[in-house]
Amino acid sequence: MAIQLAGCLRRDSILPQLAATSKTTLLQELAAPIVADLPAALQQQAVQILKERETLGSTATGNGVAIPHGKVPGLSEVRVGFGRHPQGIDFGAPDDKPVHLLFVILAPSEQQGVHLQLLARISRIVSSEECRKALLDAADAAALYDHILNCDEHTKP
Repeated sequence: MAIQLAGCLRRDSILPQLAATSKTTLLQELAAPIVADLPAALQQQAVQILKERETLGSTATGNGVAIPHGKVPGLSEVRVGFGRHPQGIDFGAPDDKPVHLLFVILAPSEQQGVHLQLLARISRIVSSEECRKALLDAADAAALYDHILNCDEHTKP
């Protein structure tokens, strides 16, 4: 059975007003609500894994979107978060445009298939101009959450 975003995206992991001014602080800000309930060492490790993944190449996909992701040893479940950066931030995108919409995926290191399924689902969502516009225009975290799940449900694989 295909994984659904509704099963891994919590309402409190939606950040409609990211304020970071660098990629490093943005990754910390984006990951914070996703890992808040984990032990401090695992929180730090998760953020470090996201930073290390960015050194391999930007996770920005173009069209104002990035999908930072990583596999975290010791994590018991897949966790997804979303953040919107109203001003946009340089994320090394292939189209050289600032990033406004960011999904983050943290997956247990032994669940590679789930990690790849989520990357594919999110990529389909953000490839829709209609979905990107809905996420940019949403009023608040609740509206963002609803738009994400609606886009996930209605975007064809």
